Amino acid sequence: MTFFFLIKDLLVPQDGTKTDNPDGFSDGRLRRQDILDSLKRQFLQEKEFETTEVSLLFHTSFVVYVRQSDYDFLSGSFQMTVNDAVILFLKQIKEWMKKYPEYRPHVNYWVFQLVGIPEGTIIDGVPEMDDGSQMLFIRSSLYAPDDYTSASDNSGGRIVTTLHTVNSMKAVPQALNLASLPGMVPLDKDKFRVRFDPKGILGFDDSGNPGNATKHISAPAQPAVAMIRADDCHFILDGRKFEAYKMSCNELQIAGRNAVVSRGTPTLCIDSEYVMNPHIVIRRDPHTGTFSLMAFGPTKVNERTVVPNSMQWTALSNISNIMLNEQLQITFQKL
Repeated sequence: MTFFFLIKDLLVPQDGTKTDNPDGFSDGRLRRQDILDSLKRQFLQEKEFETTEVSLLFHTSFVVYVRQSDYDFLSGSFQMTVNDAVILFLKQIKEWMKKYPEYRPHVNYWVFQLVGIPEGTIIDGVPEMDDGSQMLFIRSSLYAPDDYTSASDNSGGRIVTTLHTVNSMKAVPQALNLASLPGMVPLDKDKFRVRFDPKGILGFDDSGNPGNATKHISAPAQPAVAMIRADDCHFILDGRKFEAYKMSCNELQIAGRNAVVSRGTPTLCIDSEYVMNPHIVIRRDPHTGTFSLMAFGPTKVNERTVVPNSMQWTALSNISNIMLNEQLQITFQKL
C-alpha cells in the first residue's frame, strides 16, 4: 500500500456518500490551479485561527507534498504557482487591512516548497484507496524557521498539516511526520523565498513601513564594492550568461535559476538547479566596510563548513572561495 492510500476516514464521509465536484481536482493528475486553490483554502482557514478582534495574523510558510507523478508534472512551473499565490494572498490581506489598519508585516518573506512523495512509500495500518484519488498535503506555519530577518524566535510558531482532496480539507494527526518518511528528499530547487510585498500591493517599503513602497525612484549608480566570479558555473540575467558580477549594494542574495526575483534585496541567480532560493546572503557593513555571509543551503567558505539556517553571519576575507552544495564554486573579492 502506498503513502497516498491514506486514512480513508479522512476522505470518505462516514455514511459512505460521495461528493461530485466538477470544479475539483482534474482526472489523472493535479493542476497548478489545484495547488493554488488548496494553498488559498489553508491560508484562509489558518487566518481564522490566528487572528483576533485586535490583531491580524496568518501563515506565511507552506510546504506542499504531492505524489511523485504529480511532482514530476508540477515542479517545472512551481515558481509561477508561488508567484500567483503571493499575489492572491496580498490582495486578500489588503482587504483585511480595512479592518486592521494598524497591521504591519510579521515576517519579511513568504516561503514555499514543493516535495514529491516517492511511489511505493508504505505506512503501516493505512487502508488502500482507489488509484484515481487526487490529494495533496500542505504543512504551514506563521513564518519559516529560517526567516533570517524575522523578529520571531525562529521556531516557526504553530505548525499545521492538512490533507486536501477535491473541495475539502482536514487536519492530519501531528503524529504523522511527513518529513521523516523513507525516501523523502526535498530538493533545494523547489524551495522559494519571496519578499513579503514584492510588488508594493500593500504599500509597505522593504522595512515593513507604510507609505513608501509604491514610490520607486531610481537611485544614482553606486560604486562597486565587491566582485563575485563564477569559477565553474554561470550567472544569468535576462536570458544572458556571464561569469562576473560587480556588487554595488550592501546586501545581495545568491540563488538558483528558478529564484523568484523581488524588488527587495537584489538577487544574483546561478544557472543551476542545485542552488537554493536563496542559497546564501552576502552583507556589507556600511560603517566598517567588512563583509559577511549567511547560508541557507550547504556552503563552505575557504574550505570551512558554514552551518546552514543557523542565523549566524560568517566573516568573509578580502578574497574568499565559496563552495555551494559541494558542486559550484564562486570567488568573492572585496574591491
